Amino acid sequence: SASDWPTSQPSEAPSISGHPLPGPSNLPSSMPSKEPSESGQPSSWPSGFPSISTLPSFQPSMETLFTPNDSNQWFEFATGLSPSNGMVTFDVEASSNAHVALGPSSVTYGGGRYIDDHYEIVLGGWKNTQSVVRYENLGPNEIKYPGNVLKFRKFRISWHDITSFTLSALKVEFYSDYSGWVEMIFLQPVTAGYTIDRAMVMTGYGSTGLWTLETTGAGDWPTSQPSESPSISGQPSS
Repeated sequence: SASDWPTSQPSEAPSISGHPLPGPSNLPSSMPSKEPSESGQPSSWPSGFPSISTLPSFQPSMETLFTPNDSNQWFEFATGLSPSNGMVTFDVEASSNAHVALGPSSVTYGGGRYIDDHYEIVLGGWKNTQSVVRYENLGPNEIKYPGNVLKFRKFRISWHDITSFTLSALKVEFYSDYSGWVEMIFLQPVTAGYTIDRAMVMTGYGSTGLWTLETTGAGDWPTSQPSESPSISGQPSS
């Protein structure tokens, strides 16, 4: 005998909850375009967001390194850096105490908190309340920058003109979606006398870190320094 099948199928299949799932009859008439416009950004790019053209242009190497909560262990992060006019750009995910040491690869590191002949930059130290630069590991804090900088995640450290082992300037910046690169620390001159061709990193004091090396190369130095330092929000302090 004929099987007991319905003569037509329902246009909508009910979900487990009894509500219809999207089907041909209840899909939107048009889907948003994902193709970029001539400006290089999607045609439906939301207002108020920075355009793609304003974001930093990198050729990323995307080398990733995990550092444990261990303030007695440095890890090699970037080598072959330019001593005379160098730069390293990276992302770091850490709750506090992301440390960077810059110095010569000729120095052998044998473990422990101290490493000879290296500048030290502390990002988000003291429970992510301030950042500092030091002429040497565990040395005095030369310049302090207050506030939570690790929320920005992207950083750039650059140095300029070593003559007879003298660094004329050292600069630390973070990247803000509002203002682009924002200068945190500008140290000039630097007379500690270390050649920089290597970056070491470390986290500790309650924090682990995930570091992603983006670029290395020549430093990006402006012809003049800004008259006002932006605040931690990326907006001018005034």
